[in-house]
This record gives sequence, structure tokens and C-alpha cells, in this order.
Amino acid sequence: MDLHLRSNVIFRLLLATAGAVTVAHVAAQASTVAGVSSRHPLVQALNMDNEPSIPTLVAIAHWAVCLMLAACIAFREHVVAGSHRRAWTTLSCVLAYLLADEQLGLHEAIADFLATPDRPQAVRAAWVLPYGVVAVVAAAAAWRVLADLPRSVRRWMAASGVAFAAGAIGVELLGGRYIASHGHDLFYHLTLVPAEELLEMVGLALLARGLLEYVARVQPVIRLRVE
Repeated sequence: MDLHLRSNVIFRLLLATAGAVTVAHVAAQASTVAGVSSRHPLVQALNMDNEPSIPTLVAIAHWAVCLMLAACIAFREHVVAGSHRRAWTTLSCVLAYLLADEQLGLHEAIADFLATPDRPQAVRAAWVLPYGVVAVVAAAAAWRVLADLPRSVRRWMAASGVAFAAGAIGVELLGGRYIASHGHDLFYHLTLVPAEELLEMVGLALLARGLLEYVARVQPVIRLRVE
């Protein structure tokens, strides 16, 4: 049995699911203006700021796709004794950790730990500092493998990094400052929450697109034998 994966189809599917849960979140939050309780089960299930929720499950699926692709590349690099096997293994481990973070809310736990008693909301986004250091170190270590990637793959991955950082760091920091002044009001849930989560999922979709193109170049056919 042959299973054909089309990179453009998978990319569009990831974008479509990201857009769908974003629209659903905004619609659910807007419904509270019409009198629907913010504690309504459907509003809670569609809230992108809740864990667990339907948007969280979609984000986890996006992370899982990227992890699977990176792990396949890392495995191939070890089989052929490639020069970048450590870099791809490191990327796979980072993706695995971030997948666990998305599922378990690890960065929220770190933020709570770092929060000071007098200004807990203002430093809610403090988790981006240690995560930012890790990102810089990881990027520096992966620079060599990035330089050796085909130009089109580098473009996809660069766009992925920009989109993800804009959401996970940029909007997160703005959200922390906004919460400190206004709290978790409707404007926050209608704008900053969906902007952050959508940018992160778009970043993952772009990463998956780049990884798919790389797989197509170096290993267009993958055979699975069951004994």
C-alpha cells in the first residue's frame, strides 16, 4: 500500500484548522456580548486561552506533525551517518519538549513560579526570558545545518521562526502588559489571545511545509515493513 503525502495539501490543512479554531474562538467570545455566559461549556471548549480545549488539541496536532517530520529526518541522518544528525536530533528533542509544554502548560507553571507577589500579572509573561535564551542557543547550534539547507527550505523555516516568535514572544509580552492594566477583559480575549495562538499555529504550519519539502528532496520514498 502506498500513501502519498502532498506537502501543499498538508500545509493548507494546517492553515485551515488554525483559521477555523481562531474564528470559532472569536465567535464564542463575541457571543458573550449577546448574553451567553463566559462559563458556558461551548465557550470554554472553544477558548484558545484554556487548557485543555479544542484549539489546544489542534495546536498539539500541529506540534505532533512537526515532531514526526523532524524525527524522520533525524532517523535518516543517523542511518546514513549524516553530518547534521546531532542538529536534527536536537531539533526533534526541542519539538518534543514544546509539544509537552503545549499539552501540560509548562510555561504557565514557570510564569507562576517567577511571578512576584506584588505584581503577578505584570510578570506573567516572564517565561519568555528563559525560553528566549534557549531559543538563541538552539539557533546558534543549528546555524550550520540551516546554512546547508536548500534555499526554499530555509525560507520556509525562517518564515516559521518569525511568525512563531511574533506570537509566542511579541504578542505574549503585549498580553502580559495589557493584563497588568486591564485584566482578562473581552478585548483581550477577542484580539490578543487569538493573535498569539494563530501566529504560533501559522509558524508551525510553515515549519511543517519546510520539513515536508526537505523530506521530499532527501527521502521522497519511505518504506515501512512489518514482520
